[in-house]
Amino acid sequence: MNNEEIITRLPKVDLHRLLDDSVRVKTNFESAIKHNFKLPTYDVNKLRKYVQVSPKCKSLIEFLKTFDFFYNILKFLDVV
Repeated sequence: MNNEEIITRLPKVDLHRLLDDSVRVKTNFESAIKHNFKLPTYDVNKLRKYVQVSPKCKSLIEFLKTFDFFYNILKFLDVV
């Protein structure tokens, strides 16, 4: 096995975590309701597809699209 294959097979860990991608869907949902943001659905489970990165994500652009939806709502989060 060559070095590239070894590196590919090694388990990976996410060392970079931001508030944007750590907020629960329900918290975003509650903040959106409180501040009168229009949502594509008012079912929290259906809303997940708009804000969670799919395990099948293949590009940075696809990954970043999930932040576009709730980015403005994050400004209004009630953080204790």
